[in-house]
Amino acid sequence: MAKNTSPKVIKLFQAFVDAKSTHGIAKTCKLPDFKRKFEEYRAGGFDSPMFVDTGGEALTCETTFAGMAIGDTLASYGTPIHNGSTLHFMGAYEDQEQGTTDAYEVIMRGRHTWDTPDAKTGEVGETKMKTHISYIKVMINGKTKVEIDVTKPMFMVDGIDRLEQARSAAGL
Repeated sequence: MAKNTSPKVIKLFQAFVDAKSTHGIAKTCKLPDFKRKFEEYRAGGFDSPMFVDTGGEALTCETTFAGMAIGDTLASYGTPIHNGSTLHFMGAYEDQEQGTTDAYEVIMRGRHTWDTPDAKTGEVGETKMKTHISYIKVMINGKTKVEIDVTKPMFMVDGIDRLEQARSAAGL
């Protein structure tokens, strides 16, 4: 298989906030970084430290909208339910080597917060919405790559349940 020498380019994307399309106002969507917390550990007999995986870091996503974009997205504001708000990202990424397009889909549930734009005559401004995620599912061309549900706890990567043994050992 030949190695790609050029990046995949996002051609179009769509963001749905609580099942409502933001077509025409969504400008950017900074998808979550996948990071683990590591603690440095060096015991007697170790020549140098190793890092112990102590769990995942908090997942957040930031979406930027043109103008005052909170009217249609505020319905879930202040929800007492940890996964009461949704953000559904769908993006078309074009492979510059093959000319094919991959479908990236990210479903996130959590809670939203908003930074509203300055009101300045003649300027559009931007609304930034941050999604604090308790559930995420990442699919590429319909195949699930990552699925994390913080409260279950579920941590699936390429079909491998990385918490199966821990859940079993803890009686969950």
